[in-house]
Amino acid sequence: MGRPRQKAPRRSFGAIHKLPSGRYQARYPGTDGILRPAPETVETKKDAEFFLAQIQAGWSRGDWLDPSAGEMPFADYANRWIDERGVVPTTDELYRSLLRLHLAPAFGQQYVNVTSPAKVRTWRAKRLRATGKTQVTP
Repeated sequence: MGRPRQKAPRRSFGAIHKLPSGRYQARYPGTDGILRPAPETVETKKDAEFFLAQIQAGWSRGDWLDPSAGEMPFADYANRWIDERGVVPTTDELYRSLLRLHLAPAFGQQYVNVTSPAKVRTWRAKRLRATGKTQVTP
């Protein structure tokens, strides 16, 4: 009689599932505790474990960003950002004016998670050409 088969230790972070295709899917917890699937499946369990280790390391360093966090229109995010600042009324009015006149026309309906630095640089360059350097701050 052989030795009893030992179960693999339970994962302390995330989960790995073998798919019918033979590929592996890693799932990791978001800040809300809900497991989210990795963006891609991988060929080996070791690759899935490596993916989870990277996510967990990001959590430990405090630099992990929830990929679904930016799934809201820029204007909604910007208004909430202004609301949460708790600034004096004149500053609040200035921020909302800048948002309404300059940022919302360009980015208002665009989701935050697709507003890239390159898009902002392009927008800023156009604003500089249109209004002159006295109107656009770095």
